[in-house]
Amino acid sequence: MAIQTRLMNEKEVEEVTGIDRYQRRYMVREGLFPSPVRVSYRKIAYFEDEINAWLEERRNDRSIKAKNYWQPAERLEPTLENGVVV
Repeated sequence: MAIQTRLMNEKEVEEVTGIDRYQRRYMVREGLFPSPVRVSYRKIAYFEDEINAWLEERRNDRSIKAKNYWQPAERLEPTLENGVVV
């Protein structure tokens, strides 16, 4: 029974994550990103299910967990008092 999983090349991973290859290499060394697989002498790829799991983990691990998310403050319209904008 063969396990089927799709391999993503570096360009696809960058499009999905927004992280360039140099930053990904650093993150792999630090254990912060899934390790790639060497496909050939000059090519590496990532397992799609590992990238998706990593993204899902980031979604669940957000630092913003407040009930009330930030919203822009109300904008006050300038008023004139004695010819001066206040």
